[in-house]
Amino acid sequence: SNSIKLTDSAPVRADSAEIKSKKSNRFRRLARSRKGEKKGIGTEESRSLEEENELLRSKLDSLRRQVQMLAERNADLRLQNHSLKTRNENLTKRSKDTIRQVTRQISSPNNLS
Repeated sequence: SNSIKLTDSAPVRADSAEIKSKKSNRFRRLARSRKGEKKGIGTEESRSLEEENELLRSKLDSLRRQVQMLAERNADLRLQNHSLKTRNENLTKRSKDTIRQVTRQISSPNNLS
């Protein structure tokens, strides 16, 4: 019966610990934002941060477009690879068949003279 009590109470403890950490995180964020208000982030710094943010957003957009292009190229190459593999298999079968045929013709009694 002890093990049942432990398993029943463990999730409750985890939940209360999680709630406490969320509360303390919220208070930390509030404290940080109040410090920011007291310090008063300068408009110059704010402007430079916004510019940096814009630059990073544009880089991110560019990278997303690159990823999209690479994904399309990858899909094209996969299709090409598949068709080349199929072609290779067919040519291999055909060459094996031809070799068998020639071998049969050579070893047939009609060709022995």
